[in-house]
Amino acid sequence: MSSCFETTRFLVAGLVAVAIGTFACGGGGGGTDAGNDGVEPADVADPGPALDPGGSENPGEPSDATPSEDPGPTDDPGTAGDGLQGDSETPEDVSDVPSTDTGTPDASEDVSQTDPWTIPAPFESGGPLVLVDQDFDALAAGPIGSPWAVMMTGGSASVTAMPAKSAGGQVLMVVDGDGETDYGNVFLSMPQAPALLDGQDLELSFDIRLPDQSPQFTRVVLTNGASSASDLGVVFENRGVWAAYGRESLWCKGSVPALEWQSIQMTYRHSSRTVTLRINDAATNCTDSPLEPPEELAPPNRLLLAFAGVLGGQGPVGGTFLFDNFKLLRHAPGWIVDPVRGKLWALSQPEAPLNQADAATYCGALDLGPHSNWRLPSIEDLRALVVDCATTAEGGACGIEDLCTDPDLCGGPECEGCASNGGGIHGCYWPFPGQECGPSLWSSTPSPTGFWGIDYADASVRSSPASELRDVRCVANAGL
Repeated sequence: MSSCFETTRFLVAGLVAVAIGTFACGGGGGGTDAGNDGVEPADVADPGPALDPGGSENPGEPSDATPSEDPGPTDDPGTAGDGLQGDSETPEDVSDVPSTDTGTPDASEDVSQTDPWTIPAPFESGGPLVLVDQDFDALAAGPIGSPWAVMMTGGSASVTAMPAKSAGGQVLMVVDGDGETDYGNVFLSMPQAPALLDGQDLELSFDIRLPDQSPQFTRVVLTNGASSASDLGVVFENRGVWAAYGRESLWCKGSVPALEWQSIQMTYRHSSRTVTLRINDAATNCTDSPLEPPEELAPPNRLLLAFAGVLGGQGPVGGTFLFDNFKLLRHAPGWIVDPVRGKLWALSQPEAPLNQADAATYCGALDLGPHSNWRLPSIEDLRALVVDCATTAEGGACGIEDLCTDPDLCGGPECEGCASNGGGIHGCYWPFPGQECGPSLWSSTPSPTGFWGIDYADASVRSSPASELRDVRCVANAGL
């Protein structure tokens, strides 16, 4: 395993933040200078001979290097005028997260005895969760704009026509200037990613065409705006390819052809701390290979394309890079599927219980790609989730429904549910794997005194004032 590091400083003039630093990764050229602020680029020890672009042999271990200072913050492109972000708080340790997709038991099994990570029939695992799906065909031609942002000196980033590559005719073209101070970043903000990708197995894929120029350098990484110490992604140096996480990197392939499209697929599994990199659907030296995450993880909130000014010992770098078909997937399911009723149930929930009005707002704003039609469920929706309590399950003796909401007419002892904590998933009478029962769930169905809901610890149908705090579970119609 080799060492991959970046040190970054910032010069702020008005609202423009300029990154200055050195970069060393993989075998060969070792360091890049991302520019300067009127001083000479920092000296970088030569870690060894450069990798021959035409070779395919393992370039070997570069010399270890120690960054001159801790990585600084990066400018957040999401809000103009914010200036620099401060240092992020130390995130909590990320523990291994077991997969929730452990199969569906046979219908004849006693669900109350199933593993709490098993999804009971007829429910199924849904996903994986799509966080990024960008092919540039729907964006306006010319300098790239929203949802992307650009910080380049001596270069440019634009959406350009290339019918031979893209069915829609457009790709992203980034020109990295040839001067020592020509460098920069192109990035896509992902505001929902920190909560969804914290310690989760993920897959990043994209197409890239490298320039016929030497030296050359670029990184495609998932990063956090407050800290680059947790960058995870793929590094291209003189057409060699590395997988990198923080300051650690693995050599994956010695050389890929220039001026030809390469399909890159990187899978990182936090559950096993391994990385797999495939190029054009072919295996590389990085196949289920150990790659330890940094000790302190900052969950990514953007996809970053980084371009350098100087490659240590080899002079200025530059060239024209082409990109297409960025995809970022979270392997763990984002929802469970009810194929019988055509419903999707989100696995993510608010951090704390909400009142009924805030619960409805939360679900209306939820966006779990590729689905955005989430809503607060009705009481009939919630009853369809009840597992192993016949009286309050869908079609059971309890009479509370969307069109019968008066407890004097439709309620009764049949709505009181079953034995407390007698359900098959952590005592819950629901199909959500690995999740504890909290306060009962809100519905959108009004009652004479507030709104109806269900407490899945005993599967009881309950009414509560709208001001009470309850848990939230959002539903969407499949196929919309």
